[in-house]
Amino acid sequence: MGPQIHTLALKSLKLLAMDRRSACTLADMTGIKFIGLAVLALAVAGCGDEDEKKTSKSDSGTPSGWQAAVGADGTFAQTFDGVTWSTRSLGPEDLFAVTCVGNLDGWAAGENGFIGRTRNGGESWQPQSSGTKVSLRAIHFAHDYGAGALSGVVAGDSGFLAVSTNGGELWAPVSSGVQVALRSATAALNADLIVVVGDAGTVLRSVDLGQSWQAQTLQGAGDLRGVEVTPSGSLLLTVDSKGQIWSSQDLGKSFTLETTAKHPLNAVALSADATKALAGGDAGVALRRSPTGQWTETPTGSGKTLRAAMITHDGLREFLAGEGGTLLGAAGLGAFAQPALGTQATLHGLEDLDPH
Repeated sequence: MGPQIHTLALKSLKLLAMDRRSACTLADMTGIKFIGLAVLALAVAGCGDEDEKKTSKSDSGTPSGWQAAVGADGTFAQTFDGVTWSTRSLGPEDLFAVTCVGNLDGWAAGENGFIGRTRNGGESWQPQSSGTKVSLRAIHFAHDYGAGALSGVVAGDSGFLAVSTNGGELWAPVSSGVQVALRSATAALNADLIVVVGDAGTVLRSVDLGQSWQAQTLQGAGDLRGVEVTPSGSLLLTVDSKGQIWSSQDLGKSFTLETTAKHPLNAVALSADATKALAGGDAGVALRRSPTGQWTETPTGSGKTLRAAMITHDGLREFLAGEGGTLLGAAGLGAFAQPALGTQATLHGLEDLDPH
């Protein structure tokens, strides 16, 4: 996609979102259709833009189309071609989550309140103040086109929650109203819906860019370990330590139990159009969801605990990652295979470009 088309796409998104708060209610916005860029070649955490398929550096000297995974002992693994990986450490802390918006901006979160930020496609990282020393287990950013900025949330142990509404420059702790570990975060509707989940069936929702939060307990659920929502908010999925998969079609207000796996589940991923979903968990268990909402166990060829899942936004590729540097990739609904990653560190975080 060329620069002119890219610019037109962004302008279209901004025009659609400009008056969304005054023109429609949050419920009305469930009908907003996803309009984004065609993204992603072979990717794990795709932090690219329209140059996603390039492996060379951009005119500014910044790498294009980088992908990454994060894990134990500060592990940060990165590739520019989906084949050759370089692995280094961002510090002594375990990293639990990674997020990125566009080709340049990315964040990672981990132990001891660590937040790292890159402004140059992962070439260098700078620590940020989180205001806490607890482990941060979830971090997520999304475009708020109405405000013309990025909005982000970071969450972790003891109910810690902080938000950024200025593009990730500063973090402001907010009250979550809970004391449990918060483990996963997602956002939809241009960040007008943010959902964070955690232990004891905890679900937190915000509809005001993270300034206030409503907490509920999902009855019958175990510790909620992963959550994902489509850009339009039409479908939200969360998985738990009992192997249960829960769905919501009303922006996280209520949930329905869809199925139960034979092992605890730790991660879930959704395609942007809600036609595919993937869940992974202990003992290498993985399940795929059909467009009609039926879940089927799929072989992974691994007995390792899987802690992260991802479906690329074009819906063409799926990824699972976990213990011992395990990284599994599949094209379409094909068999999973393991590319060489160059590390034995447990991987906790995968993420794809957030084009909305």
